Amino acid sequence: MNDHHPNRLALVLPVATGALATAAVMWSIGFLTHLPGLQAPAVVTGLLLAVAHLAGGFLMARSAPTRPVATAVASGFFAGLINLLVLGMFLAEDPSGDQPDTTTAVAGYLVFTLFVSGIGGLLGAAKRPDASPETDPSAWRFRLALASVLACTPVVLTGGLVTSHEAGLAVPDWPTSFGANMFLMPVRLMTGGIYYEHAHRLFGTLAGLGTLILTLGILFTEPRKHMKVLAVAAFVFVCVQGVLGGLRVETAEEPGGDWQTAVQVESLVTQQDVPNNFAPTIDVGTSVALAMVHGITAQLFYASLICIAAMLSARWLRGRSEGALADRFLRTASLALVAVLTLQLVLGAGTRHFDMHPAFMHTHISIGALAALVLTLLVGGRAAAKHAHEPVLKRLGKGITHAVFLQVVLGVVVWVVLLLNKDVEGERPVFEVLLASAHQAVGVALLSLASLITLWTHRLTPAS
Repeated sequence: MNDHHPNRLALVLPVATGALATAAVMWSIGFLTHLPGLQAPAVVTGLLLAVAHLAGGFLMARSAPTRPVATAVASGFFAGLINLLVLGMFLAEDPSGDQPDTTTAVAGYLVFTLFVSGIGGLLGAAKRPDASPETDPSAWRFRLALASVLACTPVVLTGGLVTSHEAGLAVPDWPTSFGANMFLMPVRLMTGGIYYEHAHRLFGTLAGLGTLILTLGILFTEPRKHMKVLAVAAFVFVCVQGVLGGLRVETAEEPGGDWQTAVQVESLVTQQDVPNNFAPTIDVGTSVALAMVHGITAQLFYASLICIAAMLSARWLRGRSEGALADRFLRTASLALVAVLTLQLVLGAGTRHFDMHPAFMHTHISIGALAALVLTLLVGGRAAAKHAHEPVLKRLGKGITHAVFLQVVLGVVVWVVLLLNKDVEGERPVFEVLLASAHQAVGVALLSLASLITLWTHRLTPAS
């Protein structure tokens, strides 16, 4: 399969893109509507999920290069297949015996996906724009890459919540969860810290699947050999990332008792006794170090995936504009910024995982923060001002400048809050968790933006 076979590509890439994006949105809706303390009524969750299915079919029919309704139905059906990875948790054995037959439930859900995405497809087909839909396979590879980035976003954000809640050991075994298949652990056990940790694992599966789909799409349709190498490297990277997370769990120590069964946690859940910082095992030096590495590599992987998406874009393929301005300074400074932000990432991870260790914390909030701020303003300002004629660099320059100011404000607030609550025992306050997680999320955005500026500068500006 290659660019010389547009008929075959006309359906495969759009279907994969629509399925992955729809599934990512639906998983995120499910996560948000089941947050501990914020559980939405089942009817509200079901309605939101149905709307997501409908919207996915509508958008696919509007943009599909051919067979709009068929594309919408196919993408909705494959999104449903992806959703089966979490549906099993709701069908797992319940002591009350009050659950539907598994075969009937799965078949009924898949028929439902066909019906809803079909309606969305019919509505979208009736509203197709007058302009001809995009048929270039390279454009759909780019969209597939964006869908893969979307699928990987929740695992990075929930990882921050897991660390902020100190819930990294809430599920004490891996690759099983309390002795059960990860996809069949009863959803009733997902409470407190167990919810955040197990949801993070599930989102990790979605990230791996999204990267695999993108890798296959690039291998079978992308003519550039170096892109195929990058795609395979990204898939290996995400697999290693998953193993690191598992080893972090497996290297922790059990204080006593057998936590490889759901029996003990079942009694806690029944008593609604599971806190957000629930941890039946105890961290040791190795497990903490692995947790730190796991957090660092997650952000590096995410930035790398965004860079792969940029290299699949139409603007990248057009190359350097005629009369592009040389900028050796920006080429060098942007590389230095990526290095400094990576160092800040390491220092920040050390601060979070090693209980605000002075060596990590003071370097992170003083020398590292100052260097990152100065370099970011230099790089962002120069990209936006000197290269205003190049929309990509201009937007990235403005974006990273705004992001760094937000990060500084969040960093100061988080530092003050942590100092005020450093002697607090037990669960972390909700506002502290949200602030720390937001600080981590903006850090991911800064590293990604800096990586993109570096990439685009080397692509669009000559050295001299």
